[in-house]
Amino acid sequence: MSHTLDHLLLAMQQDQQSPEIFSSLLSSWIEHTATELGEVISRHGATDHAQRTLIDKVLERYQSLDDVSRGRFLLSTDVSSYLEEPDGMAFEGEHVGTRSLLQALADALEREHVIACIRTGRDVTTDGDRVDSPLGDVIARRDELGWSLEPRQTIGGVIALDVDSTLSMRYEPDSGTFCRARLEVDDTEHQLIADKLERAMALIDAATPLFGLMIRSFTRRIMVRKSVGLDEPVEHVPLGSEYRPIHTGCIRILNVHRSEMTVVLCAEAILHESTHSFLSAYESIHGKFMSSEIRFRPVSPWSGNYIPNHSLAHAIFVYYALHELFDHALRDATIEDEAILRSLKRRRLDVAVGFCLDQSLSSMFLLDEVVPPRFMQIVDCMQERIRQRYRQKAIPQPERRRAA
Repeated sequence: MSHTLDHLLLAMQQDQQSPEIFSSLLSSWIEHTATELGEVISRHGATDHAQRTLIDKVLERYQSLDDVSRGRFLLSTDVSSYLEEPDGMAFEGEHVGTRSLLQALADALEREHVIACIRTGRDVTTDGDRVDSPLGDVIARRDELGWSLEPRQTIGGVIALDVDSTLSMRYEPDSGTFCRARLEVDDTEHQLIADKLERAMALIDAATPLFGLMIRSFTRRIMVRKSVGLDEPVEHVPLGSEYRPIHTGCIRILNVHRSEMTVVLCAEAILHESTHSFLSAYESIHGKFMSSEIRFRPVSPWSGNYIPNHSLAHAIFVYYALHELFDHALRDATIEDEAILRSLKRRRLDVAVGFCLDQSLSSMFLLDEVVPPRFMQIVDCMQERIRQRYRQKAIPQPERRRAA
């Protein structure tokens, strides 16, 4: 199916067409990435003849992979990093490394080749005793019996939980999560993190199952950074989450092990960042909704910060999805935890305020470019749907039913 802005609206409204929208968009995203990768590699080879041998090696190895392995590779962070900045330097551990992103791409292909050989029962010829998959979901290990694949612990059945990969160790001074010093996560904390994220996904699945499907379609790895000890007495524990297009399919969450990062906040973080991932998949094919330049920065009605037009465009979809989650969860009679109910009510109100302004959201953009009129209509449609619910607040509502 071809995708339009109206499909994004249907997905946010959890329409019955959502599964088809997610599936077809994901397939189109993979196909588009393959085409873009070929074009970028060709341009790179044409301008940097010194890299030609390495480029030929990349193309040869890619052609040798089966369809499953190609798809896995195309959805990896090594590909999105390379497409973002082909001539950039790769990160190694916490710091910028000495390898080019093209070399990192070649290395990722070799790692996926090893994973494919083990998966299909072929001989493996590589040094070392450990190989991490580019997708971040499995680790290949060698012992006296040979090679085997060890899946990472998953959230929601399919999303890899990553606290210790090379990628998760990056230091990024301009990042809201990876600018923090990284502390090792012990086994107890790892299980605490996994349990909390599972409960967060269960909350999402119960309240908004189609958002659960969206998350599983467009998020493949959750990277958790610990920057504060479990029992360390601090006045303010840094919390937060982040999605960066440079690392496709990955979301980052900070200090999940701490009690301050509640199940509700984890659910919010997962849906928030996965919605960005969903929107970015659409934009990678059809182009950005609008410019991300910082010359014009409207005020976010949720944070009060001056943000680029493009960030506001994403924020409207993100906060609409979050309002749907909180609103539907509060109707769930099986939730009896009073702390969770209070948090859901508070967050729903925080989000609703941004939509219940006297000013239309479409009028808040500061544009010097032409934006498709339908985009602005969709923005106002989402705002009006939420406004309408609060206009009816004077109408008596049925009491929330409790589970028997």
